[in-house]
Amino acid sequence: MSGLDAAADRWQGQIGGIDVGRLNLSYAKGKLIEDRRRAALSDLKSIRFQIGAQRRIEANILEFDRKLKAETLSELTPRQKADPKMREYLKPMVYVEQLTTDIDIEEKMGETLLDLRDLIDGLPSQDEGLFAQGSLLPIATELSEQQIKLQSHIHDYADQLQSKAGSCPK
Repeated sequence: MSGLDAAADRWQGQIGGIDVGRLNLSYAKGKLIEDRRRAALSDLKSIRFQIGAQRRIEANILEFDRKLKAETLSELTPRQKADPKMREYLKPMVYVEQLTTDIDIEEKMGETLLDLRDLIDGLPSQDEGLFAQGSLLPIATELSEQQIKLQSHIHDYADQLQSKAGSCPK
């Protein structure tokens, strides 16, 4: 996720740097391209926000695992002390939350790709338009590659959770 966060930050700068006013377009066409540019920027902002949420979830998982492995119950909350089964009940919920956040990020990546493709397709084939297309195409390619990696991670993680769930006593 840190690689995706850094890339999304870079992409925001590149997409934000496109000056629609310099593209020599009609008002209607320029507004359409600006709307697509803003949608892509909004999607990237959302992805970065969700990555931050994912980091908080991961920190919670690490803290929860640490507490579960604690030799004494002194670090656990009163509720956890009262019901040891609570610990085993909460842990899968945290993992499912992590999986759900991964899926949300992957879906937003797909939306961003659609916005980027619409933006690229709408740019004029003049000098400034070609220059903007040349800067956006690598972003779309890199975003697509990152999305494929995340999809693979999601499938692997879901399989792991399913395997753990299948081995739990009923």
